[in-house]
Formats: sequence, C-alpha cells, structure tokens
Amino acid sequence: MGIRQLVEVAALVSAHHAHLIERNDPIPDEPLHQYWRVSRERTREWIRLFDEFSEFGVPSDNPECQQVISTIEEIFVSDVFVRIWSAMLTASDTCRGVTHARPIASSTLISHMEARHRAMSIMVSGAHLPMNALMNLDRVRRRVERWTDLLLGGLIGAYDVGGFAFEERRAWDFVNDQIAAGNVDLLNPVWSFTLASLQSAFSDRECSTKSLAQLQQEIINSVFACFPVDAFAAEGPYKSLTWLRVSRSGINCDRRPEEDPATTPTETVSVTQSEAGGIQFSKLRRRK
Repeated sequence: MGIRQLVEVAALVSAHHAHLIERNDPIPDEPLHQYWRVSRERTREWIRLFDEFSEFGVPSDNPECQQVISTIEEIFVSDVFVRIWSAMLTASDTCRGVTHARPIASSTLISHMEARHRAMSIMVSGAHLPMNALMNLDRVRRRVERWTDLLLGGLIGAYDVGGFAFEERRAWDFVNDQIAAGNVDLLNPVWSFTLASLQSAFSDRECSTKSLAQLQQEIINSVFACFPVDAFAAEGPYKSLTWLRVSRSGINCDRRPEEDPATTPTETVSVTQSEAGGIQFSKLRRRK
C-alpha cells in the first residue's frame, strides 16, 4: 500500500465533509475507537523504528538508514490526513454541540505531532542521513504543509477549524481563491485538476513496513465507517450532497405542525444531479 493513498483519502473526505458533519445521528463509537487505537499503534511503530536507528556510524546506503528516511517521509505525508480528519471530527462536535469525537481528534493529532517532532529532530541532527535525502524530505514537508492548508479551505470557510492549518492566513487565501475560481463544486473541472495535481505531488512509495501498511488500511477503513450509510450509493461512491440533504429533510423536518402546506411557500430543490456525482475513489487513484 502506497503512502499517497492517505493523501487521496484526505482529499476525498475533505471534499465530502458535509456528509459527515451534517449527519443526523452521532458518529458511531466503534470506528472512532478503532481510529484512535490503530493510530496510536502506528505512532508507536514509527517511534520504535526511530529507536532502533543508530545515529552514529551508519552508512547512508545501509537498509536501516533508508528505512528511517522512508519513515520520516511517511510521517510527513500522513500529516495531511491527520489534520484534515481531526478538523472534520472537531467540526462535527461543534455543529452538534457535543463533546464526542473531538477528544479522539485531539489525542490522535497530539500523538502524531510527537512523531513528527521526533522526525524533525533526526533531520536537524543529520543522523548521518545523506544531504540529498534531507533536502528531499524538507521539500516533502513544505509540500505537505501547502496541500494541507489548501484542502482545509473548504472546512475553514464553513467551520471554526483554522487552528488545524499550518498557516491559517494561507488557508484563508486558498479559500478565497477557490471561491473566486468557482472551485466549490465537485463536478467543476478545476477540482479534478486539483486532485490530479495532488496525486503528482506525492510519490506512491510503499509503507516502511508491512505492519505499517496494514495499520494504514485499518485507519482508512475506520474513517469510512464513520460516515453514515446513506452517504454512499449502492455502487460505492458518495451520493451528491444535494440529494443527501433532501433525503434527510424528512427526518429532521423544519416545518411547524401548525403550518398549512397549502399556504406555506415552498422552495424548489433540483435533485437531477446523479447520485454518483461525487468523486469515485477508484477513479481518483487512476488519475495521473
């Protein structure tokens, strides 16, 4: 499993954040707990790999050295996903006026930041890592920060989650750019180009170890399990948000019982958009 898959998932769930945040019922406890547990196991695995790495006298072509380089890149790339998902869980609690998913988001983000700090410390110390590898890792880090702020744009524009951005001002600049470009519709070609650019920005290198690859898959599974069943069409992709809002309106009806439907003005809502109008994950992965 490639590390780029987490970035693709981050883009997908960010684009469909309202499917989760506007759900009628609370996010289930089981997938939330699974996300927290597996994320903690992944962080421990990263730290274990760092602990096993000797900072003295390790040749740059040593497999142990190469594994540390791969692990640092993996931590940086995972930053995109962890911040996006933490922002979504926090926004979900804020909209519902509860404290349910936010502690999970906070705990997971803090744990991830500890691993990131450890990775940065290894880079700063040099740790006998080749200079070209350090330069490449720094480029990945800066690229991750920009993409995270861009993908947070849709959330920051609607919810108070600016604290999850690396640079909140830059994230707001992205919000304004997206609005000006009309890039708020998933069917807009500009959005497709954005996703294609994201794919080309990150390598699809395999996870550092098989156990980390398995943990990453479990994290992805837990994330999609947090979404309500009615968010997905029968064939897998997300339903359009317009369709979903209309279908849910019968559950949370805003009309007072004493109102007369014959005299109450109605708003015509178009639901002609295909249920499969959302981005299909399989297609997203095939874009080059």
